[in-house]
Amino acid sequence: MRKIFLLLMIIVPVISSALGSIKGKISNNEGAPIEGVSIQILNFSFQAVSDKNGIFELAEVPSGNYTLVFKYLGYQTEYLKITISTNENLNLQINLKQGTINLNNEVVISASRIKEEQFDISYSVNSIHAEDIEMEGSRTSAEALMQHGGWVQKTNHGGGSPFIRGLTGYHTLVIIDGVRFNNSIFRSGPNQYVNTIDPLSIAAIEIVRGNGSTQYGSDALGGTVQFFSKPPEFSKQKKNVVPPGSLL
Repeated sequence: MRKIFLLLMIIVPVISSALGSIKGKISNNEGAPIEGVSIQILNFSFQAVSDKNGIFELAEVPSGNYTLVFKYLGYQTEYLKITISTNENLNLQINLKQGTINLNNEVVISASRIKEEQFDISYSVNSIHAEDIEMEGSRTSAEALMQHGGWVQKTNHGGGSPFIRGLTGYHTLVIIDGVRFNNSIFRSGPNQYVNTIDPLSIAAIEIVRGNGSTQYGSDALGGTVQFFSKPPEFSKQKKNVVPPGSLL
């Protein structure tokens, strides 16, 4: 037993030393450090927050290709692709640019059934675009809602039921291109049906809180989630393209 214990003491430091680390300093355009910046490796659980000197560290990172995400209120979100090798210690210098908040450039369609600017609407609306889903790496439509103010009951990867103002099931209306997706035969509790919507086919998502029941009926008591699919496009190629494996 003692020999096995000594062997583990020798192996563990060797394994841990094979991991790399990512360090860096975050500052603004004037060179001043920024405290409280959220740093995350996209689609992984590695996270850190910069200190008062703008310093951060992600330790024990396996070798590979990653995308770092830097988020801080009032600044533009930055995405940085990196490659880290075994035992490598990266040292980064990150400059965040101040962001401008445009309050009146979002077009909302489902909220009032006519095109309106989000700034002019008196109730709470969240808009999600295809670019947001792609950059955040959302694996399902339910995960896309979670990234933008939606609360989703997700006990497994195959599930995903949106909650709006405490209500879900058939009390939260889901619409795809103006057509009802759920109805009164759906159970009142959490269900997995939103998870069946392909996130790669979505052009935009709108989350409307509360106001939906006036326009869409009592099944929108909590709110309305409308999915807009991507419009079809003609191929730019002049010849016919047959997908691999298709039968002629």
